[in-house]
Amino acid sequence: MIFRKGERNLDTILIEWLQQHPSLAIGISLLANVVISVFAIIPSFFLTTANIAFFGFEQGLFLSFAGEVLGAIVSFYLYKKGILLLKERGKTKYVKWFKRFEQLKGIKAFGLVLGLRLLPLMPSGLVTLLAATSSMGALSFFAASAIGKIPAVAFEAFGANQLLLVNENMIWLVTAIALVLIFVSVRVSSHSK
Repeated sequence: MIFRKGERNLDTILIEWLQQHPSLAIGISLLANVVISVFAIIPSFFLTTANIAFFGFEQGLFLSFAGEVLGAIVSFYLYKKGILLLKERGKTKYVKWFKRFEQLKGIKAFGLVLGLRLLPLMPSGLVTLLAATSSMGALSFFAASAIGKIPAVAFEAFGANQLLLVNENMIWLVTAIALVLIFVSVRVSSHSK
């Protein structure tokens, strides 16, 4: 297991909460997913990992999927309300780039959300924000998000499960390789400017 006693990271903190309150574990997980979705910049991978470590692969996968969809719906509603509030207060300069999405509705909006959800590593909060700026209804957003999140959450759950199975040396190796690739990418892109 990648969780060592005494190590304090988001995965282990969440697992501790789940272990301390097993009767509330599902609610804690769903609430955490909603918070992650609303704030849009927190990665959900640590939550998926905690769900799989605590509930097992199948139940953790299902709970992560349910939480992701619930979080997307709550975020959609809050973002839509926030955008309307900005417009009412005359803060349109903050939403100028939303103009191109405002008229998007029906099958086009559904297809855009579904397509963006299917893209690997597409930030979920950005997809939700774009959908919230459109004329898309909540039911259409729910359907497109639920369908589109299936492969993304399955991929994330598989990755989390594999991390739970590997030893610590492998994690350090993968981390080192990722850091080298990031460093090389930054250097190459800075020299090409």
